[in-house]
Amino acid sequence: MKKLIYLLIIVFLSSCELNVGIAENKKVYYKFKSSDFDVIPTKYSQIGNNNIYKNSSGERIEIKNDLYEINENVYLNGDYFGTEYYNDKLFIRLNIKGYIDLDFYISKLENDLLFYKIIIGQYFYINYPKDNNLLFEKNINNISFKKVMIFELSNEAVLNINNVKINKIYFDLKSGIIGLEDSLNNNQFWITN
Repeated sequence: MKKLIYLLIIVFLSSCELNVGIAENKKVYYKFKSSDFDVIPTKYSQIGNNNIYKNSSGERIEIKNDLYEINENVYLNGDYFGTEYYNDKLFIRLNIKGYIDLDFYISKLENDLLFYKIIIGQYFYINYPKDNNLLFEKNINNISFKKVMIFELSNEAVLNINNVKINKIYFDLKSGIIGLEDSLNNNQFWITN
């Protein structure tokens, strides 16, 4: 009887495939959808264009569109199940003429989130729509900007432009930078184009 049981076990085990190891690599890719571009500043795709900001005295600050590039990005290079995660990542570089580059990274994440990383001497992060409560509406020259956030720069990161110390940047998710402010001197520059 023992021999029969051993024989049945051997036959059973030999008929089973033993698949030990890492599963075949699978690719999960989070792509931008057309609806995402309702909250992504597409105006910066026109490389070389200048965006003009003026204060109440008529002084100007110009910001140039330097780079607008969407790439496939490795989000997580493999998990325990052999799945690799990729996403679309938009890189925008703006240049405040002759002074400093402003870098924006917008990535597509799972759960239909967009992740905004903004580098202006320091890092700022926002997940949209999860962090929707950080956004407000701002009216400039009879134009309503619906999804605006303010980035307040630390003393080390203040942008010194023609003796104007910019410490706040107003950023609309669709329209990009709509305003710059030197709050210590109540000097505000608003988008004109």
